[in-house]
Amino acid sequence: MIQAIIDWFGTAAGQFVLFSAVKILCVFSVLMFIVAYAVWVERKVSAAIQDRHGPNRVGPFGLLQPAADAIKAFLKEDFTPAHVRKAYYWLAPAIVMIPSLLTVAIIPFGSLLGAQLIDLYIHAPAGSVPAGETQSTAAAGGWNYSLAPADAWNQLIEVDGFGTDDWVTPGSATSGLSGSSSLGTPQVSVAQLSPSGGSTPGLVTITVPTSVLGTPGSGWTFTVTLTGQNGEGGNDDARTFAATPQAYDFGVCSAAVASEPSPPAICAVSPASVPIVMDTIPPATVNVQTELDPTVNPSGVALQGVTVP
Repeated sequence: MIQAIIDWFGTAAGQFVLFSAVKILCVFSVLMFIVAYAVWVERKVSAAIQDRHGPNRVGPFGLLQPAADAIKAFLKEDFTPAHVRKAYYWLAPAIVMIPSLLTVAIIPFGSLLGAQLIDLYIHAPAGSVPAGETQSTAAAGGWNYSLAPADAWNQLIEVDGFGTDDWVTPGSATSGLSGSSSLGTPQVSVAQLSPSGGSTPGLVTITVPTSVLGTPGSGWTFTVTLTGQNGEGGNDDARTFAATPQAYDFGVCSAAVASEPSPPAICAVSPASVPIVMDTIPPATVNVQTELDPTVNPSGVALQGVTVP
């Protein structure tokens, strides 16, 4: 049983839960430290105003008084007077504490990646595909695009701004993320770069061991897509499209463009069939807008990656 729990913490979901618990503990500990010594300062200042010493017995200058108070609070009898209304008696301190604790809710502890989903499809050329791996042309989710057959992926790394990151190999030639086997957890770091041209660029670094990935070289192809997220979690949490922008959906066309007398052909395309991709990096000879336009690719959008020369 214990070993099973230890093994579970080695999975992506387990690491996400563990990391979240550590963040919660760190935030709570810092907050409690601030509260404890804010009370110490208040007692010292009040004592100085009233010409008293204030806390000065426990530790130098009474600095350990908050720790003594905490121990005292844990050892106090849990007593509820018989004549009180118990609901109000317990609710009163909660009403005082909860708003104070909620002040940290506005601090962004999440990923700098934000509500973004990055999929990196990796194609190893013949002879370089690790043993036991197959290749797939399917997208990570049901996102209305595929990969060009020549760029079929044998490994996929998905960086999830809202959830856990994945590193998988497909179970079949038509498998997406949900039909794949895990290869481990990629190490991902996100950094903000210096503002430029009115925007703040970011740098996403993905690190995986070459013992599993293989050694990239000539003939390897990398196809990368950037998608928004809807925050619902799971393997298919990409933000979808509507005819025009909605609260939680991207728009195929803006409302202004869609209302023009002769709007572009793309505005007439069903949002349910539009490739769920905000950006991709095609080969140098391919225009990205053409690559993602279903009116130009009526048989289906097939993304092309960048091949290492």
